[in-house]
Amino acid sequence: MDSRSCQKVHFPERAAALQPPELKTIVTIQKPSSRPADRSAAAQNAGGGFSPVKFLAEVRTEARRVTWPSRRATLVTTGAVLTMAALTSVFFFVVDQVIGLGVRELFGVGG
Repeated sequence: MDSRSCQKVHFPERAAALQPPELKTIVTIQKPSSRPADRSAAAQNAGGGFSPVKFLAEVRTEARRVTWPSRRATLVTTGAVLTMAALTSVFFFVVDQVIGLGVRELFGVGG
């Protein structure tokens, strides 16, 4: 059993008195075991230091598991991002010009 798992404890005599009926199960959380066999792989490797070779092997394994987007999906998404960036740039340029015009007219300063 995993050291972080929960265990359901049933108390039938007490559960009958609880309202509503879905409260009939009480959950207790077990403390992690201090035995070496129950520790996770990450905890066991924590004291071992960093291995660049192992890290790169794990990166390569994970990269193989990735579901990469198709070329078409990548191009469509890139086009959408560039279009939105251009539209946003134009919007803020226009807003900046309008605010600048208002400041110049109001205070008579600026170029």
